[in-house]
Amino acid sequence: MATTGAEGSGGSQGGSGGEGGGGLGGEGGNGGLGGSGSEGGNGGSGGEGGGAAAFGPCGTSDLALGDPEAFLDLGHERRLARLFVSGGRVLSWDYDRWILWDTDTGAAIADGRAPGGIDPGDPLAGEPESELPGGVALRGDVVLIQTNPRHAFELRSAVDGSLLASVTAEYDDAGLATDGSYAWTRDLSARTITLFSTAGVERWSAAVSHYGDVHAAPDALRIGPGIAPLQNSITVLPADGSPPTVTPAFAGTFHAWFQDGERFLTTAGTTVRVYSKAAIQESIVNMPSIEHLAGTREYFWSLADSRPDDPLLIYRVGGGAVPVAEYPERADYRYTFVPTERALALLRQGEPRLDIIDLDGAEVTLSEHPLPLANNRSVYIDQDLRWAVSNGLGAIAHKGTLTDPEGSGLLGCGALSAVAGSPSGHVALATASGKTLIYDTAALDAGPSALAPFHRSKVLLSSDGSLLAARAANDSYTEDRSLRLFSLPDGAELASLSRDEVVQDFSMSFDGSTVGRTYLIDGRMTERVVSDWSGGAPLFQDTGILRPAPLVSPGGHNFVVTDAVPTEGCGFTQFYEDGALVNAVPGCAIGWLDDTRVLVQTYVFNSNRIRWEYQASTIYDELGNPVTAPPLPMIPIRTDINFSSSYNDYGIQPVSATLFYSRGDGVLYDIDTGAALATFPAWRSAPAGAFMVYPCGHGVCAETY
Repeated sequence: MATTGAEGSGGSQGGSGGEGGGGLGGEGGNGGLGGSGSEGGNGGSGGEGGGAAAFGPCGTSDLALGDPEAFLDLGHERRLARLFVSGGRVLSWDYDRWILWDTDTGAAIADGRAPGGIDPGDPLAGEPESELPGGVALRGDVVLIQTNPRHAFELRSAVDGSLLASVTAEYDDAGLATDGSYAWTRDLSARTITLFSTAGVERWSAAVSHYGDVHAAPDALRIGPGIAPLQNSITVLPADGSPPTVTPAFAGTFHAWFQDGERFLTTAGTTVRVYSKAAIQESIVNMPSIEHLAGTREYFWSLADSRPDDPLLIYRVGGGAVPVAEYPERADYRYTFVPTERALALLRQGEPRLDIIDLDGAEVTLSEHPLPLANNRSVYIDQDLRWAVSNGLGAIAHKGTLTDPEGSGLLGCGALSAVAGSPSGHVALATASGKTLIYDTAALDAGPSALAPFHRSKVLLSSDGSLLAARAANDSYTEDRSLRLFSLPDGAELASLSRDEVVQDFSMSFDGSTVGRTYLIDGRMTERVVSDWSGGAPLFQDTGILRPAPLVSPGGHNFVVTDAVPTEGCGFTQFYEDGALVNAVPGCAIGWLDDTRVLVQTYVFNSNRIRWEYQASTIYDELGNPVTAPPLPMIPIRTDINFSSSYNDYGIQPVSATLFYSRGDGVLYDIDTGAALATFPAWRSAPAGAFMVYPCGHGVCAETY
């Protein structure tokens, strides 16, 4: 067993810190974190010597962390595995990267990664298994990071992120005391628990027969029984190294510790007993069910049943079988229940809302809090009711800081939801935080020139970067179905096209004057409309099954519409000028190369394979007359398979008179020869002036092409 102390990340000056956190582990009781995983990553960097990317656009800090090639660090880009709040600090971990935040400033103080974990840039990487080993913890002013789960962990200061110690040991679980006064490990095969100081020095190691849930209080570690049938007591290991003791036997099966560790619950069917931490019975109740059974302070609770019309029932310890509070319509399938030391947090599924049931006083109180994020998945509340919430794409919102109980803000941008570039060199980055950031690629170091607060799933820029068109997030977590136009850089809303139906897709002229869109009417039925932003008399309107969106020319006077998607053979593409039909040609319209050229691709039915297959490419002028037939490969466009999804990286974007970018496969093509000149990540990438902007690691990069 070896321990070392060292300077770590954070602060306004300094070099790089220690190794970052490993993979996820199941949390044992109130402090345990599970077993083996990958090697540790790099610690967060201090001011000088850090990377070039900043979190500032989605918070308030300009502290540089993350990929040195990135001009923006997004923070987390997937659902968090761990989220903690303690005073003015938030600790977050997404199975791969951990970040320590200062809520007063929005600053990321330190971060780290776990090599061999999840590649955040891989769009095919799904959610990891729920019980991967490893993890992090924040208690008091101390952070624990499992850099090599089951073999090594770090202890860091939550004040500045500096490394306090690195500990090498063999263990299955690791955790912190609830006040951060010590760290502990458990070796299940050796049946030992070891306690370490926050300097990483071993204080003592003791043999234990119990291997159930651990509650690490400042005065002692208390270990519940495992699944052994004869274990019905609690082992107590005093933190000062005094000899272990065992409580008197209790009745029933150990269920869980109270969140504050002062009591525990046992069950015998639906008969629930509450015991003090010394195993003295304080309450016995026959409850309707033990769904979500938990407790803290003077209260414990469960759902009356798992049906949607059954209430959440809250009982007072020693108060008998009559609930002191009942909350109807809190059934578990609509809420994520997160018990904490002071309160019970309930995240409403499908709504940006957090319910907090405060259990600290003589009365139980419920408060409802609107959230700035959608699709929320994780929440944590500290003893002073400061809280943090994270959505499924890594953005974090918080309320309550060390200096301001009502202070709130965002921590990190979260994953990219859409990217758009313009010939002027401007790029729009729509993020999971609900903010869209506008950058000028000629001055990336200056930061974003505009911030537009609007949850969106597709964005487009005018050619000069002065207009932003944005479609509201196309998901079940937001009620907004609008398509909006904003001026830049002031972010003023100029127009809004809103209907009850979802805007499935849209296109816009380069000057922003004309917009074509497709609405999903009912199942597979769509309605297509082309008009100006007033939404008045349309230039074009039709309905049909899974019809692709109208493609508006850069100048706005012409547009093309296609009968069907490639998997249905495309049918014909119609050419319109100022709303009048002028021609029709076979094939699917892929996109405009400029104001006078349209790329169309044809498909032929393969009767042996029973499917439509790509045949050839033809470039037509704006009136539908053939110009040339370049030897291009099939260009990915939206099909009926992904038509109802929010995935928008398809089609083409003209780059110059001889080049275009294919969003679906990330390839820069020569129009005349069909040659692939360069390949970039196809996941949320776009050309902007002379730069290609694309995701890189946990951030966003730009390079010339």
